[in-house]
Amino acid sequence: MNNKFDILEVARRLGLNIVRNKALCPIHNDHRPSMTFRNGMYFKCWACSASGDAIDLVRMVRNCSFAEAVDWIEGNSIDRCAY
Repeated sequence: MNNKFDILEVARRLGLNIVRNKALCPIHNDHRPSMTFRNGMYFKCWACSASGDAIDLVRMVRNCSFAEAVDWIEGNSIDRCAY
């Protein structure tokens, strides 16, 4: 199921500025782009070790459940996820 979500598209919707598959990590106070994206499916932060797929990224950034993250990605969210 997670493979159907393009992590770069999801990351951009979350407000990440991605340059050459790198971005500032929104999970910790990042000053240099330490988050990388690969294969359009996965992310890894080399500073805080956070990693996963698009759903994991939404869950970490928006502090929400798996179901809420899927709803948010699919555009069906009532926006119960917190920022």
